[in-house]
Amino acid sequence: MAAGAGRVVEVGHQTGRVRVWSRDGSMREITLAIQQQPMDASVRSAWMASYTERIEDRAQRQQAEALLGQMPFPETAPYVSDVRIGREGAIWLAAADLDPTRIETTWIRIDDEGRATDRVRVPVSLRPQVVDDARFTGIWTDSLGVQSV
Repeated sequence: MAAGAGRVVEVGHQTGRVRVWSRDGSMREITLAIQQQPMDASVRSAWMASYTERIEDRAQRQQAEALLGQMPFPETAPYVSDVRIGREGAIWLAAADLDPTRIETTWIRIDDEGRATDRVRVPVSLRPQVVDDARFTGIWTDSLGVQSV
């Protein structure tokens, strides 16, 4: 959920529906015209490994792998992982990507019909706080955990 520029936006991460409320209290629903990514075995394995590789004890790691292996997994990735509203009112969605090795996040600006109109790639380590047109300002965390704007 995000708020700004006189709007509140809520995204259904699995449904592909975006609800937009305006200052006057009216609400409209947008269905995303963005294709979902299938969740194949390689994505599932990479996602599981990103959680289990941090477990040092071998027995605990094997137990975690067994439990994660039994967990139901969606057939498709969520549409988006985050949402921001630009100062001009544009809706920006962070494309969901479960690949733990990715180095960039793709942000997609959508129009009122749910179609992608612009795409911007930013480093995963940047958490956008303010979006102006296609300029993202946020908090950057380096490899040592030091944050800067």
